[in-house]
Amino acid sequence: MSIVYTLVARQQNVLCEHTDKSGNFPTVTRAVLKHLAQNQPNASSPATKSVFPYNEFNFFFLHDDGLTFMCMAEERVHANVAFMMLAETQAAFLARYKQQGQTALAYAMASFNTTLDSLMKKYDNYKMETPMSQVRQKMERVKTLMIDNVNQVRNEGNSAPLIASLAMHVSNDACCVLLKLMERGEKIDLLVTRTDKLQQDAMKYEKSAKKLMNVYWWMRVRYWIYSFLGLCLLAFIVSFLICGKDFSTCGARIGQQAEQGASRVTDSATAVADRASTGIAGI
Repeated sequence: MSIVYTLVARQQNVLCEHTDKSGNFPTVTRAVLKHLAQNQPNASSPATKSVFPYNEFNFFFLHDDGLTFMCMAEERVHANVAFMMLAETQAAFLARYKQQGQTALAYAMASFNTTLDSLMKKYDNYKMETPMSQVRQKMERVKTLMIDNVNQVRNEGNSAPLIASLAMHVSNDACCVLLKLMERGEKIDLLVTRTDKLQQDAMKYEKSAKKLMNVYWWMRVRYWIYSFLGLCLLAFIVSFLICGKDFSTCGARIGQQAEQGASRVTDSATAVADRASTGIAGI
């Protein structure tokens, strides 16, 4: 069976799941869901697709409206086939439960497991008609035609064995090249899907970095504002201690305090001079 595991979840809450095999992939799936829940786009964001390789399997994810549709498949399963199954799973789930999945508890949609089983069987070993598969079918027909022509020539001349071996060699090489091209095409499709996922992650990281930069900028602005207000408050307190409540007579009070201070200094200097003269007279 090429598709071995399928589930529907909301963040880390698994609503329904189905598999016909045993293994540790449910545990791996929970770990991947936990990672996705921390970096999952908003519910208002458009549907996104992602792929996570694990050993000889691939985990395909479809995120839309806060729900996650996932299937685990072997490496030989084409990414387009997996996402076609997830899209049909999403359509069947929403048609049956509508918006109940947004508030349902874990495993509340266990009745949907039979639908998951039927969809897994439908897309198991699903042969998707791609341009490469069409070319392969044409090459198979050409190969069959060449063999038939060689067999016809074999009955008419002695050079038929050489022609037959040459034709078989050419046709086998052509099939090998096509198989390699098909494998590369599937890997390129998977690489394109992963590249899209990386681009989406890069955009999210860029937005997060901008938000963090704005936060630090406002922190610095608030720091300077608080510092300025603190200096103003300190200046007000000092002026209040010096001038009192009435700031209109602040200049006169400052002058009066200055004159009193100067007279005190003068009195102190006079007293010191008197003491010094008295001491000299006593000597």
